[in-house]
Amino acid sequence: MTYIRRRNVPRNVAVATNVRKPSARESAFNVNKAGRLELQEQTLAYDTPAIPPAKRPRLDIDSRAGPSVLHEVSSDGIRSEGLGGHQHDAAAMWDDLESTEDICDGDAREFSMLEDSEGEDDSSLPRNEQAADLPGAAKATAKKTTPSARMKQFEPHFQAILDDMLWKEYDERIAGRCATRGCPHLATTRCRECRCKEPLCDTCTVQAHRNLPFHWVEVWNGFFFQRRDLRDLGFVVYLGHHGDACPHIPTGHSPISFVIVHDNGIHQCRLHYCHCPGRRDKLSQLVRADLFPASLDRIETAFTCDVLERFHVDYDVSKRSTQDFVRVLTSLSASDEETGEVKDRYRDFLFASRIYRYLTMVKRSGRRHGVAVPGRNPEDLTVPCFACPIPSFNLPEDWKQTPDHLKYIYRIVLCADGNYSLQKKTKPDDEADKALSTGQGFFVPPSVMHESLSQKYQNKGGKAKGKGKDKDVESESPEDIGIVCAGFKVVRSQRTGKFKYVDVSGVVSFSCDHLHFRPGATVDLQTTETWMHCDFGLSGALRGTEELEEHGLSYDVVCSYICHILSRMEKSHPTMLDIVKRLKMLLPKLHMHAHKELCQIVYAFCYARGFGLAHGEGVETPWAELNAAGLSTREMTAGARHDALDALFNYWNWRKTVGMGKFLARKLREAYTLQRQTTRYLSSLTVLARAEVVSIWLEMDIDDEAPTPLTFRQKTKDYTKSIYLLDRAEVPSGEGAVEEIARHASGARASSHTDNALARIRTSAARFIHTGVELEMELRELKASYQRRGTKSRTLRSSLPDGVDDEASVSWQRFRTKLRTWRTRQRKHMPTIEDILLLDLDGGEDLAEDDLDEDDAPPDDPAALNITLGLPSHFTQSDRTAHGFETLADYELKIRIGIAYDQLDAIRLAVQHRAAQLDHKKKHVRTNKANAVAEEHIKKADRRAKDLASRYNSNYERIVALRPLNYTYESDNTPGRRLQRIDLNSDLMIANIAAARTEGDSRRTGSWIWSVFEIKDPVHVTRQHGKTKVTYTNADMVQWFRAKAAKDRADEAVNKICAEFRRTCQGFGAYADLWRQAAEDESRPAGERAYASKTAAMWSRMRTLCEQQYNASRRRGVEADRLDQTRSMRPYLRQLLDNRLEPYEGILATLRMPPDEPYESLAVYQPGQRTNSTE
Repeated sequence: MTYIRRRNVPRNVAVATNVRKPSARESAFNVNKAGRLELQEQTLAYDTPAIPPAKRPRLDIDSRAGPSVLHEVSSDGIRSEGLGGHQHDAAAMWDDLESTEDICDGDAREFSMLEDSEGEDDSSLPRNEQAADLPGAAKATAKKTTPSARMKQFEPHFQAILDDMLWKEYDERIAGRCATRGCPHLATTRCRECRCKEPLCDTCTVQAHRNLPFHWVEVWNGFFFQRRDLRDLGFVVYLGHHGDACPHIPTGHSPISFVIVHDNGIHQCRLHYCHCPGRRDKLSQLVRADLFPASLDRIETAFTCDVLERFHVDYDVSKRSTQDFVRVLTSLSASDEETGEVKDRYRDFLFASRIYRYLTMVKRSGRRHGVAVPGRNPEDLTVPCFACPIPSFNLPEDWKQTPDHLKYIYRIVLCADGNYSLQKKTKPDDEADKALSTGQGFFVPPSVMHESLSQKYQNKGGKAKGKGKDKDVESESPEDIGIVCAGFKVVRSQRTGKFKYVDVSGVVSFSCDHLHFRPGATVDLQTTETWMHCDFGLSGALRGTEELEEHGLSYDVVCSYICHILSRMEKSHPTMLDIVKRLKMLLPKLHMHAHKELCQIVYAFCYARGFGLAHGEGVETPWAELNAAGLSTREMTAGARHDALDALFNYWNWRKTVGMGKFLARKLREAYTLQRQTTRYLSSLTVLARAEVVSIWLEMDIDDEAPTPLTFRQKTKDYTKSIYLLDRAEVPSGEGAVEEIARHASGARASSHTDNALARIRTSAARFIHTGVELEMELRELKASYQRRGTKSRTLRSSLPDGVDDEASVSWQRFRTKLRTWRTRQRKHMPTIEDILLLDLDGGEDLAEDDLDEDDAPPDDPAALNITLGLPSHFTQSDRTAHGFETLADYELKIRIGIAYDQLDAIRLAVQHRAAQLDHKKKHVRTNKANAVAEEHIKKADRRAKDLASRYNSNYERIVALRPLNYTYESDNTPGRRLQRIDLNSDLMIANIAAARTEGDSRRTGSWIWSVFEIKDPVHVTRQHGKTKVTYTNADMVQWFRAKAAKDRADEAVNKICAEFRRTCQGFGAYADLWRQAAEDESRPAGERAYASKTAAMWSRMRTLCEQQYNASRRRGVEADRLDQTRSMRPYLRQLLDNRLEPYEGILATLRMPPDEPYESLAVYQPGQRTNSTE
């Protein structure tokens, strides 16, 4: 609310206190000489009609006219001067008034521009409704103004604003006397960049701009102001004497013409160098005058350091191309009077800005001052990550004595990913151009990879070529191992046509899990990502970490990359072999959803000890921002491109370094919240499971270490035994059903050879039925192939991702051979089948001659595929009873149920493929051609899923046919009760795979096909515990271990983040000390010492701020240097068990639970309760 101060009340006006305070309807302000807003006029509105509505007071304040005058404004907008003797009108003044100075100093958004009440009062509305719309009316709310409402406020003032804009085109003081005291000349020139300056004559303008040489001035030509350079007024730039002329300039020596580019345009100047004895060379004089030349042969153009720094910041932030930046400068410049053009300085600016950017990086890196972080290349220009462990820099002296179960806090975790937007086009350019930052930045030097690249592509003309338009590339040479995980291969496939006209198709880069690019760990790609490129990047990322004991890596195809990494590293990077042997390798959490189940268990962050809440997707974060730079870097030469990307990567690292304290504080608060939730949840499950059961579970030999190149094969082999996975033996399968029948057949004690023979017959019958079901599926595929008028591969192979083979490659010859063998066995198990088939088919199937000849060619008539196999499911229940097929029908039902679960497993994977393709298209596909190819891949994946679903539906129909006539869902205790028909339109759905993984992921489903594998009829396990027998279910065990893993990860996250906080603070302080030592070196020039002091002070401030953020975010009562902040389960168990903890003491000791600690909130978890509270 805007009120008038008491001192603005006219002396002859009495102040009334018995009326309500009015509000300001409209305020008019002016800018005084001090540059502050000054209230000129204000219209008042009342919440209640204390003053007759016919007259409302307006206060006019005009400092130039003397005392303020109070006007009365009637409802028709007519003003009358003075108040006369009306005491009630004095209600315009009130006692509790606020300062107008506070208003003037406030944010401009506090002022609302409303319509002028004079002549525009909307009398069509009732007076009380008009008042309700005014600021300060009853129940005024601080509502955010929408763009449309704000625009509506401005629209009535457009004409007035335009009038004011045109008013500035003329100055009434022009043609008057020059404003300089004592100058007799006329004022003809004004400078718009010198604010509030009066017009001057040409001579005085030049003198006033002695140290402001790059201002644009406007000269009145009798009709309008014309924009000119100061050179046109006789201005000369003098170097070496702070703007004064050098006393040793030779007589008659004319200044040279010079083009200087400033951040406000391109200036034509005249310049004199210093000619004093012992003078510095021209380059040094220019640089010390903040002018950077574009050439050394014939210096005629220079760029101010201001414009170069402006471009450096502009490019880092906006990724705007150099050409666009120069075009802006050209537009701001005054055109030549003769040609009407501004000479293009684009190529000169490219060269100068590249050198300036590199030298700026050298200055900031501390290389000139001898500042180097231990373990890093002294020539390195990159901003390091101070949160990562760096021995002898940001780690405590006794870090190697850390207990084994806490050594993960000193683990460095790397993330790798490829980017195909940072390309380089194939075009004629300077092949000898090398990056200024070669070997000092983020890229692996091309010379290091030259030999390996030459060997790789020596027979390919320097680059691999595709064999077809849409041929997908997975590996570039025989020694490259392709992606073996079919679950993710579909996403990583790349078209060779995509790289047809590029020298560099993209980059593969490594970062730490704090989102900092690692130095020397980015590699240019020639086509797609190959293991050779990744090996070079990994070797660079690991350089300098040899002293650390723990290393981790996240890569979206790590399940394939890990396979032969030791043999490759031994051959190409033997110095890193020891580190790679113990390198813990996992899948990023987002990409993991596109992999098969094995990968989601073996390579999961959430089940690997010591990784906390890391997601492994850190290197993906900068791509969205850096991709914008790809539009310009792809046009550059090889060296310029590397220099530009090094600068962009360095700026990204700097931003993350500055915000590290805030980032870690947010992560620590999140980890504390999750730590409390998971501890409460695990405590509740522990009590529910009972102490004796949990004790048995803890006796199991559990390997929760992440896979390494030495251990991944065994982990892959044993993944089905994982404690985090429901026992797949409880889920039916086709082969499992056959084995179960055979096991029951031989399970009873055989008392005679007859019993053994009967058991063998039952096993043979089960195998016979299983083969018959397989033949039926192959026959269905052959029919579908003929219906589509394709070859044997068109049915499913056309819908498969490249490199993914279907389990059945069907041919007519193979089918007939298999059918002949099966028919022979059929006669043994179903003696009457031949007579039945011949009778039912009217001789249509002659098993001995027509269909079983040796002709390899497929039949010309598709009717030849109308073969009835004669499985028990092909008959009605009465026919099965009549011919004695009941036992075989039971076998077939069990086998088909198992096969149905196998088919559902394949369907789920196919749906994941389709979802991964869609996600890949959204994130990476941009051009029309790539979009068309991606759409084709999506269609293939969709056909694959629907084909498999159709197979399942056909099998399900047979299951229904085999069930008894009196079948009910309630009476069915087999896994088949959970099966149902798949709706091809609605059931082939999946939850968003890009969603973050959280507790309760199993409940995040797309359709029933995702929940059918949950065991609703769990198998009970009974084990001996002491003198008692303990019974539990596999599902209970899996749930408890998953909860324990979630709590362990939350505890680890707290410990890791606190360690990262300490390392960051210590690193900032150590870096400040290095700069401070350089500042104290008396042998250095004064400028170097001053810059070192400034930088040391900056890092000291950053350390102080980081320490404050750590102290503010750390849990109360916890020491800053405490290594283990595991949250104890004791308080929760004590509350749940009424302080009876004795049976659980052994469990707590095994889990390394600390003693009781004071916790503010000990609410016990209840099923269905939300757990989103904060501490």
